[in-house]
Amino acid sequence: MNSTRPSKEVNRVLSAAIVSKTFREALITDPTQAINKGFMGESFVLTAQEQQMLQAIQAETLADFASQILDAQQRISLPEKNLGQTYTVLNNY
Repeated sequence: MNSTRPSKEVNRVLSAAIVSKTFREALITDPTQAINKGFMGESFVLTAQEQQMLQAIQAETLADFASQILDAQQRISLPEKNLGQTYTVLNNY
């Protein structure tokens, strides 16, 4: 697995959720559908492992969603390069 791509793509999903209330609500309600639909004409290029991780999340807020990503990444040892910074921003949503 590419050591930078997972973090970049997961951050793209979270970034879309930060800037769009509609996407954020869709991601929290049905991650699979939100990810498959993409955002603003852009698709997300996630690994199978990333897709499974995001689809398994059950959250009520974006901050909780991000927290569960961090927990999952710690369990499966995916890079967390930029997620700590993203999580700080998510606490405002």
